[in-house]
Amino acid sequence: MPMPTPNDPAQDCWAIVARTAEDASKLRSKLEAAHGDALPERLFAYTMVQGSHGFPKSWSDQVNIFHAASGPLYQRIWVDRSIGFPGTEWTPGLLVRLHQLLCEDGVLAVDAPPQQRSGCIMGADRIDARLGAPLRVEAGAWRIYPPTPDRPAPKTLLSWYMGSFPATLLELLSPVSADDVATMAREPLVAEFLRADALEEPTGEAAAGRTADLDTLAAHVGSMAYLFHGVGYKGAVISEIIRQTFAADHPVDYLDIGGANGALAAELLLQESVAIRRAHTHELSAKYLPLARQIYLGHREAFRGRFGFSLGSMSDYAFPLDYDVVSFIGSLYLSGPEQRGDVARRAFANLRPGGILIVHENLRDGRAAPSHDFMFDERSLRELLSGLGPVRCFHNTTGEEVPVDQVKGRTMFWAVHKPA
Repeated sequence: MPMPTPNDPAQDCWAIVARTAEDASKLRSKLEAAHGDALPERLFAYTMVQGSHGFPKSWSDQVNIFHAASGPLYQRIWVDRSIGFPGTEWTPGLLVRLHQLLCEDGVLAVDAPPQQRSGCIMGADRIDARLGAPLRVEAGAWRIYPPTPDRPAPKTLLSWYMGSFPATLLELLSPVSADDVATMAREPLVAEFLRADALEEPTGEAAAGRTADLDTLAAHVGSMAYLFHGVGYKGAVISEIIRQTFAADHPVDYLDIGGANGALAAELLLQESVAIRRAHTHELSAKYLPLARQIYLGHREAFRGRFGFSLGSMSDYAFPLDYDVVSFIGSLYLSGPEQRGDVARRAFANLRPGGILIVHENLRDGRAAPSHDFMFDERSLRELLSGLGPVRCFHNTTGEEVPVDQVKGRTMFWAVHKPA
């Protein structure tokens, strides 16, 4: 028997939006306790991490439904606080897209955080300013908003993905060979944003990344988790660091080294709260090139001459210009214990006076993992960065400054300022 889908008008459907499948399960249990038999037969979930899964009442049935809407779907959508509500356009972009998934008489229920002093988290007051006053507040925290299908979605990677990207998804699920990469690099639309060093023959680790089998690429593209949760909070905190460092009208040239598909650089280009003039991603592995291409083509008018992408090792990047901001987001450790000091010092040397180096690394914590031996511990990362200049630390999600001696093994954004 065919599985019912949210598009089936005969199905009464609710949806949950949560960070992880575990968060979605917890919220589902609360809804069962609160609504009992009123809970519809079909209850789906969007998750921000590890892909997207549907959660009907029968847990043996799961469907992937994080795709563009073909029409109104749900009577009620519940947005769990676990998604974090980043303080950039990411949050209203998500909420407006979710509005477009509502039936005519549907409602959006948002477990909004209280008013926030941190600019990196969007509290209830700022959400109301973007969506309008709620119809009511239920159970102390759930803000109930009516559908507004004609409201335009802010420009973010997440709203782009939910609105138009899935039509191109199958293109990314084919194997990538060296010939494919060379062909894509020669296409005018791609060569327009690739720098010359992306067209050179890579060596070493970059050469090993020239091919990606179908399973590897499908797993990478299938979850798209970084477009959802990762880009949201990381973009918010980096934007806040930039705002604290430069005047509002200062044009910022940004380089993200080891930035995978360029999603973070693209998200910063789309933010109106910071004046990013150009954003370039330098990546080790060619498997990210197809998605970088789609991100560029999906924003071509806004990104022409501003969005760059190149392939090669971290130690070989040519630094064709100096930058205001250089970041390593979970990537500096990949250069290996013997090279990462030189890589960081070279990046810092190519900052303009007054610029800032931003490093975000998960610290070694005793868990067994293939990359564990290469990871930083707190002491080694602090010593490396403090050797460049004064270090500031910012909380991983709120963006609030944390004294360096209070890091205590937690993941942070580390920032080193170059004197003007």
